[in-house]
Amino acid sequence: MDLAGHLGTVLLTCSVLACGESSAAPLGEEGFETGPCIQGACLGGLVCLSDLCVLAPQAPQTTGEPPSGSTSTGSDVAEETTAEDTTGGCPAPELTCNGVCIDVTVDPANCGGCASPVGEGRQCVDGEPACLAGLTECGDACVDLATSTQHCGACDAACPDSRFGIDPMPPVCEPFGMAGNLACTSVIAVDSFVSCEDVCTAAGWDCSDGVALYQSASSGCTNTNVVSCAAVPVDIHEDNGCLGEFSFVACNCFATPG
Repeated sequence: MDLAGHLGTVLLTCSVLACGESSAAPLGEEGFETGPCIQGACLGGLVCLSDLCVLAPQAPQTTGEPPSGSTSTGSDVAEETTAEDTTGGCPAPELTCNGVCIDVTVDPANCGGCASPVGEGRQCVDGEPACLAGLTECGDACVDLATSTQHCGACDAACPDSRFGIDPMPPVCEPFGMAGNLACTSVIAVDSFVSCEDVCTAAGWDCSDGVALYQSASSGCTNTNVVSCAAVPVDIHEDNGCLGEFSFVACNCFATPG
């Protein structure tokens, strides 16, 4: 058969394939099989690949424009990436802390940023540490001015030391007197025959009053006697049938803070 006959055979084969009667398999992006090459040549814009005539592959069009429906630009992408790096995909004002979205404007363990605890006596308000309600910031601490012996009624208004005598006790910041103003109070006990005025004054305090304790070794009873600041306890006291010997006097002392 001459070349014209071969080409006629190819055209006939292509016609049959176009009608869908061929069992030729698709070849992916290389086109579709249409028949054997004839002396390395094909008709109708086909190309010869591996002795088969196939549709010529088309190069993808590159226009430099974003895909249809997209309006993103290079700067938009950069901005989106930056925001994602900052929030970790969490809605503002949340940040990703240990893989969890945390609102850093109110979270006390992550206040203003991850792993930024507010500290004792504080809460997180708008991303900043703030003292809890009822507390006052004195230096680096949030304190209760109604109970703090270092800041009794005001910052740096400290109570004097009261750890003297037998069984020393620390001072207390509390309302005192008829007006109920804050003051430092303490109990200083001594087992000697001295007035409470002398006991409190020696410790740097003022005297309110005192209570003397009497014990009976024979009957096992005890009794107490309230004494004024200037009074010196007696050695024997009887109350409700209990005759006891002096044991100690507990002096109620107070001081103005500061």
